[in-house]
Amino acid sequence: MTVNFARKATGLVRQAGARDVFIYNVNFINIAIGVAFMFLFMPNGSYPGVNIYLSTILCTLVVLPTSLVYAMFASAMPRSGGEYVYVSRATKPLFGFVASWNYTIWCFFYIGVPAAFLGKYGISALFRELGVSFGSPAMTTWGDWFSTPLGTALTGTALIFAFAAVFIYGVSLYMRIQNITFVLASIGLAITAVLLLRHTPASSLAAFNHYASNFTGKPDTYGAITTNLGSNAVTVAPFNLKQTLISMTWPFTVLGFSIASAYIGGEIKGANRSPLSV
Repeated sequence: MTVNFARKATGLVRQAGARDVFIYNVNFINIAIGVAFMFLFMPNGSYPGVNIYLSTILCTLVVLPTSLVYAMFASAMPRSGGEYVYVSRATKPLFGFVASWNYTIWCFFYIGVPAAFLGKYGISALFRELGVSFGSPAMTTWGDWFSTPLGTALTGTALIFAFAAVFIYGVSLYMRIQNITFVLASIGLAITAVLLLRHTPASSLAAFNHYASNFTGKPDTYGAITTNLGSNAVTVAPFNLKQTLISMTWPFTVLGFSIASAYIGGEIKGANRSPLSV
């Protein structure tokens, strides 16, 4: 195979194995957030007649070729740098610079989004659940604070600084942290799936009303919500292929970034094999 680099050494110690790369990519797309957003925004009337499952399957088929190209590039040119490395050698350095610059600028905007999710959807929900479970109004109040603009901003900022400190220490520390949190998150998702499978729609509705009554003071919160919707209530529309295709935007927000490890090629052990194996 033709070598496109003047030297083989990068000066970096490759510390990420195939398992680390797999978990890195799964964590990057954040399946739980993707599923939550899909069920939150897709069937709420914005896409009448949408089929969520078909939309996800079609999006996966569209994303796979692009992911495969990135994996092949990462295997052939195991260097950190993402688009700059691949595009500059496949076309011209100028095009590589423009592509990489574009991605970098968007990252400056996007980095605050998942950081904000920690407070808004993570810690706030945790404390609210603890408040209900232990009958603690103080915990519920803490949960409400984390979902406020100030709580979300401060939590996100703290998370960004924490990640910066981890990466300054070294990639190996980050890989250890991500592997541990991946196991914990997987256990949590498995427990959630088991609990959901044990419930019927009727029992789920009763559980929701029991939970929400602690905040609303209404024994039938679901009924109160649907009554207040009035003409804005979402109705079930017949299948619409156009809306199903348009809604692919939401599964793409996670599936479209399934090969994020291509940007850390210089850190991957056996980089000519690992990207393709995961």
